[in-house]
Amino acid sequence: MIKRDRIIIGFVVFQMVVFGGAAAVRMVRAMGPAHVHDAVTLSAKASEIVDDGRGFLGDASSPVTLVEFGEYECPPCARSHEKVASVLRRHTGKVRFQFRHFPVSKKHPYALEASVAAEAARAEGKFWEVHGALFAHGGAIDSDVIARDLRTNGVVASRKGREEALRNVQADMALGQRFSFSFTPTFLACLPDGRVVQLTTLEQIEEYFQ
Repeated sequence: MIKRDRIIIGFVVFQMVVFGGAAAVRMVRAMGPAHVHDAVTLSAKASEIVDDGRGFLGDASSPVTLVEFGEYECPPCARSHEKVASVLRRHTGKVRFQFRHFPVSKKHPYALEASVAAEAARAEGKFWEVHGALFAHGGAIDSDVIARDLRTNGVVASRKGREEALRNVQADMALGQRFSFSFTPTFLACLPDGRVVQLTTLEQIEEYFQ
């Protein structure tokens, strides 16, 4: 009797594992990729985030805009730089990219200076060149590195130009603070219907392509 009971109990447990596991698999499949459900829709319109006057990387007519709030003394931001380029290459005509400054000065003492330098370069039509040069250092920057990157790209920012650049950086920071962003990089997907979605991972942007 004892042996038979053990066999019966074993069979019941086996059935529970098999069919319970199958049910769990079906549930996960029905839910879809977990990270899709981690995205958060912000109480903002795309027009509040995207500044058409700044220009874009990628096809400017693309329906989806990927916006990064980041800074140049941030190793994760530097690593994301090439990932952003890869997304733009693989999805030409579907997504364009815009960068907003969000220097965390308490943690990174040269971040604000670098953001102002990059924004000053924008006035001379060389923002993306300086943007890429600063990120090429992997987050390891200081005043000398910043000045050298400006010289290498032929940027000669006047005092007035730097003051204007600082105001633009501060406007970006105020926008990020409005939505309580607390880390960099923070990526947003600005969608054709006007919604703004805060992404958990950069790769999540591909879920919003049609």
